[in-house]
Amino acid sequence: MSAKSRVTNSDSGSGLGARLFGARIDDYVRVIVRLIRDGAADREWAAEENPYDVAAILNGSVNQTIIVWLLYRKPRDLMKGISSVVDRAMSILAPVRSRR
Repeated sequence: MSAKSRVTNSDSGSGLGARLFGARIDDYVRVIVRLIRDGAADREWAAEENPYDVAAILNGSVNQTIIVWLLYRKPRDLMKGISSVVDRAMSILAPVRSRR
């Protein structure tokens, strides 16, 4: 096998891996968007004009917490740290105003 074909083969393999990883992230964000829409339909919070914005904030918050944990091992308890971040991020979903 020539050097050029080895490079081409390895590039296509990593591209496939990146596409599969990207597809999994897309699926994960779709689940978050669905949960946001379902919560609005159940009147747990007000309907969002663009639930993808909220999903991006939630996803980014969790990802950043994981990255910091991997680099610095802070917070020591990853799940507590993620729970705290998600609780704070969820505050952007406005509660449904009660009708009198």
